[in-house]
Amino acid sequence: MASFTWEESTLTADCRNLQEMAKRFEDAAVLMRRMDQCNFELENDNGIRRITHKNVRMFSRFGFVTDKVLTDSRKRGIEVGAD
Repeated sequence: MASFTWEESTLTADCRNLQEMAKRFEDAAVLMRRMDQCNFELENDNGIRRITHKNVRMFSRFGFVTDKVLTDSRKRGIEVGAD
């Protein structure tokens, strides 16, 4: 199963005004509706929200990177930077 952690604070962090925020929310809503139609699910585990899909290929078709890939990349970056 593929998943990534959803943190709402990052959705509009770079918006400079209300118009940009509104556009970002509208774009996110379109994407979320599309994801719902493609059988993505939202899991909530002790306040940590993850968007998941049973089919890894469908997950990657949306351009998403799994939490595992991000974690592995960060570990490699730390190891390389430590030398």
